Amino acid sequence: MSDLDSDFDEEECNTEMEEIDCQFANNTNFNICIKVDDLDKVIMDNKVIIKCDFDCYCYSDNPRTSEYFICKKEKNITNRDLINCLIENKFDTQCNHCFLEKFEIISPTEVTPWFGS
Repeated sequence: MSDLDSDFDEEECNTEMEEIDCQFANNTNFNICIKVDDLDKVIMDNKVIIKCDFDCYCYSDNPRTSEYFICKKEKNITNRDLINCLIENKFDTQCNHCFLEKFEIISPTEVTPWFGS
């Protein structure tokens, strides 16, 4: 058994997935794979541009331009706020990379979501 296998707890994983589904009421066009404990992690201060690039092989036959969304708050924008911004804007990857794994900070004012398959 590898170290990865010994660290994986299927019951805990299922519980986290259920909690995420409940918190976001299944209103997403993507699956959220960010840990519950990381949802309220502060990403930026008060304004973030979410830059969604579509540069995976899924778009090779039908290229798609980047989409931008603005998330504003008085202070402390969290992963939860960024997810809600994507949901409010009805964001959809429209490809098989539909598992939101994280947001990566790409500049002092921009983040990009990372989706896996």
